[in-house]
Amino acid sequence: MRTSLKILSVLSTGLLITAAACSGGSSSNSDGGTDAQSDAVVHKDSGMQDTGPVDAAAQCTADASYSGSLTQESASYTPTPADAGADAGPEDSYQFQGAYNTDADLLDIEIYDGYGVFTNGVQPGTYNLTGDELNYGTCGLCVLILGDATASSADPYMATGGSITITSISPTGTFAGTGTNLAFTHVSIDQNTLESTPVNDGCNSSVASVSFSATVQQQ
Repeated sequence: MRTSLKILSVLSTGLLITAAACSGGSSSNSDGGTDAQSDAVVHKDSGMQDTGPVDAAAQCTADASYSGSLTQESASYTPTPADAGADAGPEDSYQFQGAYNTDADLLDIEIYDGYGVFTNGVQPGTYNLTGDELNYGTCGLCVLILGDATASSADPYMATGGSITITSISPTGTFAGTGTNLAFTHVSIDQNTLESTPVNDGCNSSVASVSFSATVQQQ
C-alpha cells in the first residue's frame, strides 16, 4: 500500500480552474503546497475524496458513454519527494486530465512508478486494465472518469476493463497515447486505505476509443 507522500489534487494540472468557471463553480489554487488545497479532491497518495453512499434514485454524474475529442488536455509529473528515504522505493507519478464536456466530466489517467503494471518502472507500451489496475488502492495505471468535477469535488468512476496504449511519457516531454474499450463503474474511495469500492447504483460509463496528448509540466 502506498505511503502518504504528496497530495495530488484534481487541480494539480490546472484544468479544473477553467472547468469550474465553465460550470459556475469557484476556482482555487493549483497544487503548489498552499493550505487552500485542503478543500480539493485529492488523489493517490492521500486519498481521493470519499463520496460516500449514493441514493439509488440519484442521477448518475457520468454519461453512459463518451466519444469525440478531449479538450483542455494537460499533464503533470511529480518526482519522488526528497525526504522519502532510501527504503521508500520509487514514487514518481504522472497525471493526465482532459475534459469531455463543460459539466465537467474528466478523463483522468494517473501513473505510479512501482505499482501495478509499472512495478518495474514506467515505460511506453500497451497495458490491459486487469487485476491491480481495477482498484484505486493498488493500481499503477489508474484510469477514471471524474463526473461533475469542480474545484471542490468530483465523483469517481473507476475503470473495470479496456486497455491503454502509452506512446510517449517523459518528465520533460509529452504524456500521450490512446485508450480502447474502456469501461467504468461508479465507486467510493476510502481516504485511509485508498481502496475503491463499487457503489452498485447502476451508474456505469464507457469510452470506445480516445486519444490523449499533453506536454508534461513538473510539479
